[in-house]
Amino acid sequence: MAETAESTNSSTPVRAGTLTHIVSIATGYYHSCALSSSGAVSCWGYNSLGQLGDGTFVNESSPVRVVGLGKALAISVGAYHSCASVVGSSDQPKSKVEIPRPRLRVGP
Repeated sequence: MAETAESTNSSTPVRAGTLTHIVSIATGYYHSCALSSSGAVSCWGYNSLGQLGDGTFVNESSPVRVVGLGKALAISVGAYHSCASVVGSSDQPKSKVEIPRPRLRVGP
């Protein structure tokens, strides 16, 4: 296995940075996200619409932390967007946060 992710296609697995304690991974069209046991979400890959949630439009070959999310319970990734179910003040799911652009949108 290669030590780091590369920006080219690979027919063999490559390591996605130094992620640890991962409980869930979701993959989209050209990007992926991982949820850690602490509730942190990191994403990597194509970022033309800000779907990595790091506040930029820069493609990343290594995982970057989603900013302003709080503690996530679950993640879901589509073709060009990412979503997370986050914990509310009473440790209950509060909402789903969609990450289609650099700003996070909080919905009902």
